[in-house]
Amino acid sequence: MNWFIVVYFLVNGTWIEADQMDKDGWSPITQPNYKVCIQKINESNERFIKIADYREIEVDIKFECECRENLEKPNEMNCKSHLIKLYLDCEPKNDNVPVPVLSILLTPRNKILFINFIY
Repeated sequence: MNWFIVVYFLVNGTWIEADQMDKDGWSPITQPNYKVCIQKINESNERFIKIADYREIEVDIKFECECRENLEKPNEMNCKSHLIKLYLDCEPKNDNVPVPVLSILLTPRNKILFINFIY
């Protein structure tokens, strides 16, 4: 899993990944870490906003940092999946019973890898 700069184009009101549109030269680009990735996309997004403002048009391109599987280096990892823990709001039966917890492990693209419920 690596950080990638991913380009999206606004097409008929919907953001579509450039790579899915078969646009040459717009494939996701790996980044060494999140800090570098976010700096680069902020600079690019600001540049395209200025261009759109100057031309008085709507911004139709955006750059995002996404944690994705790196097919060229599958064993390399500089980003991780997300673990969400939800502490359910309910009354415990007594003081010795913990509050129920729902844990969900998501991939960077928010696909569920694992669900665990402890009551």
